Amino acid sequence: MKLNDAEKNAVAALSYMMEATGVKVTTKSVREQLYLHPDFPSLLSFSDVLKEWSVPNIATRVLREQLTEIPLPAVAYLESNGGYFAPIRSVSATNIEWLDTQRGWQNEPLEEFYRKWNHVTLLVEPSANSAENDFATKRKEDFLEQARKPFVLAGLLICVLLLGLVGASHFSQIPWYFVALLLTKTTGVAVSVLLLMQTLGSDNAILRSICGFDSRTNCNNILSSDAAKLWGWLGWSEIGFVYFAGGLIYLLISLTSPLTPSGGTNILSPLWGLGALTLPYTVYSVYYQYFVAKTWCPLCLAVQALFWLEFLIGINWWPSLRFDLSLATVAALGFSFLLPAVLWVFVKKPLQDAAQVWPLRRELQKSKFNPEYVESLFAKQPQMPPIFEDMRVLQMGNSKAENTLTVVTNPVCGPCIRLHPEIEALLQKNDGLRCQFVFTGAGQSMEVAQRLLSLPNEQAIEAMHHWYTSKNKNVAEWLKTVATNPEEARPTQQLNIHAEWCKMAEIVATPTIYLNGRQMPLVYNLSDVENLCRILSVEQYSTPTKDLAESR
Repeated sequence: MKLNDAEKNAVAALSYMMEATGVKVTTKSVREQLYLHPDFPSLLSFSDVLKEWSVPNIATRVLREQLTEIPLPAVAYLESNGGYFAPIRSVSATNIEWLDTQRGWQNEPLEEFYRKWNHVTLLVEPSANSAENDFATKRKEDFLEQARKPFVLAGLLICVLLLGLVGASHFSQIPWYFVALLLTKTTGVAVSVLLLMQTLGSDNAILRSICGFDSRTNCNNILSSDAAKLWGWLGWSEIGFVYFAGGLIYLLISLTSPLTPSGGTNILSPLWGLGALTLPYTVYSVYYQYFVAKTWCPLCLAVQALFWLEFLIGINWWPSLRFDLSLATVAALGFSFLLPAVLWVFVKKPLQDAAQVWPLRRELQKSKFNPEYVESLFAKQPQMPPIFEDMRVLQMGNSKAENTLTVVTNPVCGPCIRLHPEIEALLQKNDGLRCQFVFTGAGQSMEVAQRLLSLPNEQAIEAMHHWYTSKNKNVAEWLKTVATNPEEARPTQQLNIHAEWCKMAEIVATPTIYLNGRQMPLVYNLSDVENLCRILSVEQYSTPTKDLAESR
């Protein structure tokens, strides 16, 4: 995924907060959860993803005199640079230390900080339960993903060295300039790959550390400019990759077979000739970065330094070079430079398409939570029948919450069994939501429902948890573990009322979920409920209770 400067600042700020507070969340999860939030980058997106990780937080206005008393670390919102998230590490009576995610830690007088701070601050108070789900697995996946590209580069380098050793037997002694060119070509391939990754929108630690060295460096500004392309479609980074990769392949071929009649430095004549042609471009590139763009691309400068280094390596041999190209030399050159060009053309489009997956997912999230779209979609959804006055439903969560989930569930339904732990996790993190359960089904499912409806609410919720989370769904064994309630003599009658309600609601599948009285569209799932509650008006979509006799 490709992030702009404001988005990178937001990701870096929240990543630091998680690291500083010891909350077990991977950097990848921070980046992905924020990126897919419909209001990213904003403090609202911070607050919502923190709730996902069970991190209590509040965004509030803090007065100047309160700044020295707030729990740290915290995130302040600065009005400089078009809006900036600034994690605060320490505050004294005169100074404050805050993180500029591009320039590092800043220690400045409070009065100077006050001039750019708008008083809005995010406070967090992690608990022992604060962490993302499956942290250990996600950390392993994050490590493997981060290690994949260095592993590929290191593997290619090892392959080059091994091939060099295989071909070393053809030479009594490999000259130093050949080894030097081999190293420059290998380094050039690595730098070119990083440039291609940057043009494709990749965002990883290596690129961030190189391209975001300080405020004067920004690879993306250079690579996205018109000057970065030849004829408007062929990128200089692509040309550089073919140049270095082709030269590297040519050197490896020359290790294993003589390519010129006279051998010696004449083997390298074609490479030094091509290298000399690149030198005018280096002057143009430096001129453009310094005078036009007024920003530097460290990776581009590294490529230009390699061009000059290659030229200097061969400068002593220029007077004696002869371009006596044999058919073998021409064939080797053609193969060497055509192979990486063809491979790049083959993989470029799939890589570009893959880079668009995250932007498309983000646009989908924004569309899903567009207020007009949400309200229009819910207005067209079936409205659930009212809960009858003499109908008993099991209640879970905050009984005073203003938002209500109504779940029509079948105790032996596979999707219902998988959904229940998600409901419990959602209610545990969201105090503004409650859930009520309506039962449907036949046979064994009604045996479970009948026993649940015979119990007081708290006992029923606990028994329902045991049923839905147990590995062995044996109704007879489960019934033995759940005590009956002698005071409740109407569970069968309640089952009939639930069946009548489901008939009125025209329930055809389970689970069926209603949010504030309207059936949730299939495009949404439980993880979307909090955002939906923020958009939908409770009064607009809630339904009153109704007497069963009146409904008939």
